[in-house]
Amino acid sequence: MIPRYTNPDMGRIWSDQRKYETWLQVELAAVDAMARAGIVPTDAARDIRARATFSIDRIEDWKLSPVKYSPGALARGVQALQ
Repeated sequence: MIPRYTNPDMGRIWSDQRKYETWLQVELAAVDAMARAGIVPTDAARDIRARATFSIDRIEDWKLSPVKYSPGALARGVQALQ
């Protein structure tokens, strides 16, 4: 959205911050459902919920990276949570 033509309230709804917050809530709901189904340990789901966060700057860095998907990078990201 072009900031100068955007109503501030609408701009907040469509902001990157709001988008990533919503995505995070969806992912947390999914891990909670997987825990209830016995797919993910309940303790792990609780830890993920307690520690889940994001950084728009890091996301933007990843988006600009020439490597679009790297299992190694994913593993390092997950390990960083441990």
